[in-house]
Amino acid sequence: MGVIGLIPFLKKACSDVIQTIPNRFVDLRGKRVVLDGTLLTQRLHFAPTPHAHRHVLGWYRIIKELQASEVKAVCVFDGPQRSLAKQLEIERRRRIRRLTESRGVFESNRFRRLRRLNTLLHSWETLDPVTRDRTLDNLRHLAANAEEQPTLPTHAASDLEDIDVLLDRLTSNV
Repeated sequence: MGVIGLIPFLKKACSDVIQTIPNRFVDLRGKRVVLDGTLLTQRLHFAPTPHAHRHVLGWYRIIKELQASEVKAVCVFDGPQRSLAKQLEIERRRRIRRLTESRGVFESNRFRRLRRLNTLLHSWETLDPVTRDRTLDNLRHLAANAEEQPTLPTHAASDLEDIDVLLDRLTSNV
């Protein structure tokens, strides 16, 4: 997760510390580097490689490259208990992920209903005037006998189910 604002601070305070190394570890020959073991392991684990143990394979390759370049590495891992700040950040990200997923489901359902309404509208336009008038009378009758007038959709699942029921009724009467 890193330290918020660390890189901009280092670039400003001591710009010679941050540099791009074009030849990876070769340019660090004989030096000692510190690696964030937890971060590297997570990145290797979630890499888009199909290998089941990609994090182990990734570490193996990193170690081989470090050895070939004669670079000494110190790996720092999180302790047995994560800091409170890290736990709070992980929970914040989980909440955002759950919200995004629920919004995706909501929008997918909305798109499905709009497609059904679009199909219904095209069916309506192709009806002859007599059938259209009869269908309009049926719709008025349904609306008059409904316990409650349909409302705009909200995030509540029951409202969405009510809209689906209304669409089913409308589709069956056309």
